[in-house]
Amino acid sequence: MFYYENEKTFSISNRNVILKTNSNFKNIKFYYYDDVFSLVNWNLEPKESLEDLYRKRAEQIRKDYEYVILAYSGGHDSSQVLETFYYNNIHIDEILMVGAFSQDSYTGSDENHNKELYDSAWIVLNNLNLKHTKITNFDYTKLFNNIENFSLIKKYGSDWIDHIGSFYSIHNLFWHDVSNYIEQKNKTTCLIFGREKPNYNYHKHKKQSYTWFNDHYQTSYGNIESTNQFTKINFYNDPVKECIDILRKQLHIIQRYYLKSLIVNPDHARYWELGSSIKDKIIDKLIYNLKNKILHESPKSHNHFFSDRDRYIVKYKNSDIYKIYKDGIKKLPTNNSAKIISKKYYFE
Repeated sequence: MFYYENEKTFSISNRNVILKTNSNFKNIKFYYYDDVFSLVNWNLEPKESLEDLYRKRAEQIRKDYEYVILAYSGGHDSSQVLETFYYNNIHIDEILMVGAFSQDSYTGSDENHNKELYDSAWIVLNNLNLKHTKITNFDYTKLFNNIENFSLIKKYGSDWIDHIGSFYSIHNLFWHDVSNYIEQKNKTTCLIFGREKPNYNYHKHKKQSYTWFNDHYQTSYGNIESTNQFTKINFYNDPVKECIDILRKQLHIIQRYYLKSLIVNPDHARYWELGSSIKDKIIDKLIYNLKNKILHESPKSHNHFFSDRDRYIVKYKNSDIYKIYKDGIKKLPTNNSAKIISKKYYFE
C-alpha cells in the first residue's frame, strides 16, 4: 500500500488533497510499500543476468494471471517487456495501444503523440507476427461525446481532478476506467505497464549510492485501479521478489557506469544531477537489450496537466468534455507538478 502524509493530514493515494493543505511539498512524505523495500538488502547484486531476471518476472506474471495484457507504447520500457515475453515463448493474451488516432490529420502524424505507435510499435508487431495475441488499438476520443462515460466525472463532477493521480491531461480519464473496456471479464486479468526506470543518484559526502520511488509514475495512468478480477501492475518495480531482484540488478549496473564516469569523465556524471533526457537515454542502453530497433521516439510532454497526446482537445472548446477538463484544471494546487518522493534506500 502507498499513501501520503504530512504533519496534519493523512490521505490514501490522493496527492492533491495533501498538496492543497501543505504549500511546502518537501514536508510531505510519500510511502511506497516501505514495509517491503526497507527490508531489502540493496548492497546485494543478484548473480543472474538482467535478461534472466526479466524472464522470471514474465513467468511469474503468466503464472499469477489467467489473462495478460500489455500496455504497449513503442517506447523502451514497454518494448523490453514485449520482447521478454516474445523471445522466451511466454504468451501475452492481448496488446493494448491507445491514442487519439481519429484526431490526427493523417496516419503517421505526431500531432497527438501517436507517431511512436505508427512508425515503431505497429511495425514491430507486424514483424513479430503474433498470431495468437489479440492486438487492440483503442481510440479513447470516441468516449468524449458523453462525459457520463467516465466514472470520476459521474461521481465527483469537476472534482475529478483530485482523484486522477499525478497526471491530469484528459486521456487519463480513460486510463482510470480502462477495465471497463477490457472484453475479458471472467478471468483474473492484469494490465502491465512498463513504468518506471530506476531512480539513481550518488551522495558524494556519504560516498553511497541511493534509490527512491517517485509518486508521479506510481500514480500515473489514471491512478491505481484494482478489482477482484482486474489489476494494473508494473513490470519493473512492484513490491514482489522478482521486481526487487530486477531493481537491484539495474541499480548496480547503473552504479558501475556512474562511478566509472565520475573518475574518467566528471562532466558525464553530471547528467544525473541535471536529471536530463540524456540521462534517460544512457539508462535505456544500460538496462535494456532490444532486438527490434525503436524507429521513432516522440518527445515527452512538458507538463502534467496538458499532454501532447491531447493537443486536439483545444479544437473543441465548446464541448462538455473540454469545459469540465478546464474546470478541473482550475482547481489544481499551484504546486501540482511537484515530485513527491519516497524514503531513500542507500547501498554501497
